[in-house]
Amino acid sequence: MRTGTRGGRASRLRGRQRLVNKGRRRRRESVCLTRGPLRNNVVEHAVAVSLKGIDSSYLELVIPCSLHKLDDDLFPVMLFAELLSRSEGPLWNRIRGKGLAYHSLLEVLPWAGQLCFSLGECTAPAQALEEFLTILKEVEEEVEEAERQEEAGGGSAGEGAGEAAGKHMRKVLEESKASLLFSVHSRRSTPSSCASQAAKAYFWGVTEPMDEMERETQAIESVSLADLRRVFNRYFKSFLEPGNRCTVLVCPAGKGEGYATELEGLLGHPVKSCKVADFFAEV
Repeated sequence: MRTGTRGGRASRLRGRQRLVNKGRRRRRESVCLTRGPLRNNVVEHAVAVSLKGIDSSYLELVIPCSLHKLDDDLFPVMLFAELLSRSEGPLWNRIRGKGLAYHSLLEVLPWAGQLCFSLGECTAPAQALEEFLTILKEVEEEVEEAERQEEAGGGSAGEGAGEAAGKHMRKVLEESKASLLFSVHSRRSTPSSCASQAAKAYFWGVTEPMDEMERETQAIESVSLADLRRVFNRYFKSFLEPGNRCTVLVCPAGKGEGYATELEGLLGHPVKSCKVADFFAEV
């Protein structure tokens, strides 16, 4: 009698547990299936979040940049980002070299449809961001000067500083191509990286042909100064102008208001103070 009672109770408990697990699975599935399309009509937004327990700041400045793998602008955009982010490049020297932040990176995120500038372990977020915006303006001028000289057939020896800047930019472009090509080939250098690339290609809906690596190599090597200028005006210039930027700063407790005020002067847009809980919707 006792054994039967125990068996019936255990059976009921297992049945209830199955119902609970089934409900959990349904909730997880509903969360996974509610992701909407990428938002390209983003309006200017900036937030600052103060956290206890950290002693440095982290910043991300993001703009929409929906580029498919077969888009003609993808590799010029990747190359422009590599030009700024490469080891001992402008971001390295002007931000890390000055002790403003340990990490600084400009990267394309095709999966998210974004172009993102990020700072990590940062001691002076406003100054580091100002350096980034200044670098963008300077590189724009250098690309334009180099392109003018290229169209003029190289110019004459008497052009002085302008000619030197043009030669420097052409040299930097070739170095950036080599750096990006190394990164592209590294993604297929091991079995695990090959599997990852295959999975990404599948989810992108693109079947990679056998000559995919050769195609990417040719696309990178064929990028010109005119291509860089085009993608700068189409994408990177949005970093300099209020409109559709999204800025998130995470900083140590007690520094949020001061940093927010400094960022407002750079961005020309209010920076809202938020709590971490504000970023998580209830399920």
